[in-house]
Amino acid sequence: MSSQDFSQSNPEWQRLLEWIAEKDSARVTSEQLGEATPAPRLKNKSWLGPRKRPAIAFGLAGLIAIGAAGFSFLGAGQAEPELPQPDVVIDLFESRSDIIPAGFVQTMHDEMATDFSASSRITPEDGDGTRRLDAYQLQGSIDATDEDVRIFARIFAPGIDGPVLTTRMERPTEQMDALPLTVGSRLASLMRCVATASDSTGSDIVRLPEPAIKPWADFCRMTTVESADMGSRVATLRSVVEAAPDFANGWANLGENLVWASRGRGDEGRAMVAEAEAALDRAIELDDTTAKAYAVKALIALGITTGSFDTDSQATTLGNFDEWERLAQQSLDARPSDCGCEGPQYARAKQILGQPSQALPLYRQAVNQDRRNMGHLNEYIGNLILAGQLRTAEAQLDKVEDEWPNAGWTKTHRLNIAMVERDYTEALAIYRELAAENANPRAVSFLQALDSGDAARIEASSAYLTEAAKQRPTSTQYLSLLAADRPDAALDMIEAAYEMYGPIVLEWLWLPRSAPVYDEPEFASLAQRSGLLAYWKRDGGTPDFCKAAPAAKICRSL
Repeated sequence: MSSQDFSQSNPEWQRLLEWIAEKDSARVTSEQLGEATPAPRLKNKSWLGPRKRPAIAFGLAGLIAIGAAGFSFLGAGQAEPELPQPDVVIDLFESRSDIIPAGFVQTMHDEMATDFSASSRITPEDGDGTRRLDAYQLQGSIDATDEDVRIFARIFAPGIDGPVLTTRMERPTEQMDALPLTVGSRLASLMRCVATASDSTGSDIVRLPEPAIKPWADFCRMTTVESADMGSRVATLRSVVEAAPDFANGWANLGENLVWASRGRGDEGRAMVAEAEAALDRAIELDDTTAKAYAVKALIALGITTGSFDTDSQATTLGNFDEWERLAQQSLDARPSDCGCEGPQYARAKQILGQPSQALPLYRQAVNQDRRNMGHLNEYIGNLILAGQLRTAEAQLDKVEDEWPNAGWTKTHRLNIAMVERDYTEALAIYRELAAENANPRAVSFLQALDSGDAARIEASSAYLTEAAKQRPTSTQYLSLLAADRPDAALDMIEAAYEMYGPIVLEWLWLPRSAPVYDEPEFASLAQRSGLLAYWKRDGGTPDFCKAAPAAKICRSL
């Protein structure tokens, strides 16, 4: 710059300004990272589009101002510092074994990018292995032996030199063909959770201070690539909000996990619920669009989340319906243009209350927003079966199994469909595939008896099921008791499940072919005790089964 020409016409001067701007965009100070804030959306640009160059004051004074204040430039309307939107970068994982097939790494990479884009509306960039200090970045390697495949992953956050999370997954080598899809999806979920600071599907990239991003990344690991007990989750989230007390979603997740961890803990459980409610209120105080906080408060109001603090019983009486509806609607309205990811919680409650038809649109919206969310797909298909839409459920199962061949949960839905349709040959084949070498000979005998249609044989072979169903109740056992023409035993099983698991199992009562259960003498008692009857008597609370013909006895009292 010996020419002292600082005009726009000098290309050397312009290149120097651009170089300084790029360096300053990558420089994130501890002061800037001191608060948990969504990174600003670049005006008129896609979030991960080309960088928008700042308008720069010309002359040497402008250069000095840039060096001193980063993105705080001289001129009207440009005095407030603003960090650029960070990118999300996914590097190609390194293959370290000849056992790993050709194309494995690239396929997994493509799956990660696809899954991330589907769940977050953010398209990650392909990295070249170089650390990008301005970006969230995923790197890793894959090694394999004849016994297992080991996937090592590192996640970096903007402005932090070292990784904020290092984790490892191990899978049997015999699953090699399916791993690019399954592992790629889990890693994408992990990366999205870290980059958006949300365990729900979200679209905002968020910067957290370093003391908070590390425990938050660890919490993401606990909910995506590994499983952790509620106590560990709660402790980790407490560390998050201690380090970032203005992080609304951190408080919302702490509240949610405290609620589920409180069951059966006596006075400690009561204190945990009180702490949870305070955490959820804090989340809303910080950000009144925190959908999760409203959704969890809605479930607390309804009574789904808490069983007995002092006994093993999880049975609760549902109530406070007006408050539940109000809070649930707030959770849906908080971010209507985003993912619809809180809708399934409201839908599940509607389902439990006997209105699966009203849950259907909410599940459908969530699935349409993100076809790769296995949890929502699982619940949506279960809802279709409850609503009697078996052909639609089967079509959805076909799609899932075509894309996710190892999604074992689909077999349970197919087994239930076969039981509803009284196709016991198909049910037996699915059961044998599910149970493999652990198939119960008495269960096989029972299905064979159903297939034969011999009433005496069915009665003899189903005797074991009556007690077994009470000890480990499942929806399939409930359908099996209905198939054996034992609605009384089916209702007894629901009663036992209600004590063990709480109101969530009441949704099994709305499975097709449940009509005989509704005329059982004890059904009205269960409806009264659980709070269902009180809800059904409200305006708009009529259960779906009361709209069928002929109506059950209890419907006449509504």
